[in-house]
Amino acid sequence: MIDFESITPGDQNSTFLQGYGISSVTTGGGGLPTRVYADQPEAVLPSGTHFFTPSGGGYPNPAFSSAPDYFYTDLTFVTPVEYFSFYRATQNVPSYGTAGWQAVAYDAFNNVVDTEGVGLAGGLDYPPPANPVPYLLQGAADITKVRFRVNYNYQSTSGTVWIDDMQFNTTPEPSRCLLLGLGLTGVMLRRRRR
Repeated sequence: MIDFESITPGDQNSTFLQGYGISSVTTGGGGLPTRVYADQPEAVLPSGTHFFTPSGGGYPNPAFSSAPDYFYTDLTFVTPVEYFSFYRATQNVPSYGTAGWQAVAYDAFNNVVDTEGVGLAGGLDYPPPANPVPYLLQGAADITKVRFRVNYNYQSTSGTVWIDDMQFNTTPEPSRCLLLGLGLTGVMLRRRRR
């Protein structure tokens, strides 16, 4: 699990998640930088005090006029994963929401595997939930990339979405599966002989 507690808050380069199996973090459309925040008094998180924010809009630059691209941040995995889960952290400011957002999982052929999100087209995720909300991306194919898309329309208190506690598991390599299968076969043959 990536809870972001060990990552220093502030502007980050594209390699700050490499140690977790994410080969690159890239953004498109300018807007707010990809960043890890900490100790925000209004933040309601599933754990700790640090959270991740994909690139988003910022006054006076709302989302692209050329939807459906909007502002985006891509997380590309070193090894394909079977699923990707995360929490949409929330804020203790009931009269405001965050920017509309969407998380899209892609396979190795750039086909969409699964999609989650709230208010992307309108640019507002409102009202904010009382507690962090879990989301799960998974489908028939392994996931090689997750794209967070953000649309900001000036009405939210945050120009991006707050993300925490990312989890994913890598797909076992064929060679490992083969070795496991051979090992189990050997154990069964040995028991049979006895």
